[in-house]
Amino acid sequence: MGDKMNDIDEVKNRIRKRKYQPKGKMLDDYKFKTLYNTMIRFMVVLTVGLFIATCNKTETLSKVMDNVLNTQSYEIAKVWISTNLFGFDESSEVGQSMQYVSLGENEYTNYTNEVKSIKSGRVIYTGYQEMMGYYATVLLDNDVEVTYSAMDNIQVELYDIVETDQTIGTYQESIVLLFEYLGEEISYETYQGME
Repeated sequence: MGDKMNDIDEVKNRIRKRKYQPKGKMLDDYKFKTLYNTMIRFMVVLTVGLFIATCNKTETLSKVMDNVLNTQSYEIAKVWISTNLFGFDESSEVGQSMQYVSLGENEYTNYTNEVKSIKSGRVIYTGYQEMMGYYATVLLDNDVEVTYSAMDNIQVELYDIVETDQTIGTYQESIVLLFEYLGEEISYETYQGME
């Protein structure tokens, strides 16, 4: 019986020690998480601060910001995010024309495989040429001729009236767009300024 009393006394002593142990000095889960999150925030702020200081010292920040805030890069990112992440393209809202993103030298994409009409108008030429692939020229309501070429197929016919965002054909990687106003070739940016 003496051993049992010793065991019971030992358990009581352990319980008393746990009960009266100062809790303020212990690092519990909540305090650890708070300390950890504070340190992570501090390291992120420190890293960003060092990056900005380094960029200012080397004058790289202005170059980085020019590339990040470049309109073309912004448009490419906006169209990609809208179509791939959210399933819609805010530039294709009712009443707005289809927006294409330049890939360079008259090559464009809208991140689909469909060639969509930029504005409403009438098809005045269609055909196929070895260098151009399938092509269609649409005379828009504002007298601008838009030639869509490098298409896989055409889904409109000569003299058809097309509406804004109507599918004209399909393409693989890029579409070639040529803009002409009163017999002179203009850029896509110039056309956008005319809208």
